[in-house]
Amino acid sequence: MLAAFEVEDMEADILSADGLKEVPEDLDVLIAQRDFEGAVDLIDDVNSRLDEAMLKSPLIREYRIRVDLRVKQLTETLMQELLAPPERTMRSGNKSVRTAVMQLIRLGKSAQVRLHFSYRKFLKLNHSFTYLALSLSLSLSLSLSLSLPPSPSLNLA
Repeated sequence: MLAAFEVEDMEADILSADGLKEVPEDLDVLIAQRDFEGAVDLIDDVNSRLDEAMLKSPLIREYRIRVDLRVKQLTETLMQELLAPPERTMRSGNKSVRTAVMQLIRLGKSAQVRLHFSYRKFLKLNHSFTYLALSLSLSLSLSLSLSLPPSPSLNLA
């Protein structure tokens, strides 16, 4: 059985090994630089290392909470990337959308991606139907006005 101080030393060793202690700050930098792939790679690496250690102490839980907050921030940033029009994104529209979708799937957020695309498709179809209805209405009213005989003028004399 390990003594409490030995467990704390193991936790400190795990967090200080390979710079795991700085990972939350590194994630902040990667997100700010819009290096989403690097951020997801770092998150995968940290999760695999912590899973290997199999320690459930308060220190490790607090560390996981800090990393999970960065994962949430990254997810929100990627979802905003999907919502942004292509002219506002730093890269080309299709490439940035593809990157955001791939990274969200890697983060296990595929349900959010499906929901987002379903909603966007609904909006696009709704807009198309509205445009079609207005076009049909306009063309119908034009054809009716062109086919009606001229109204007789009233001569009151």
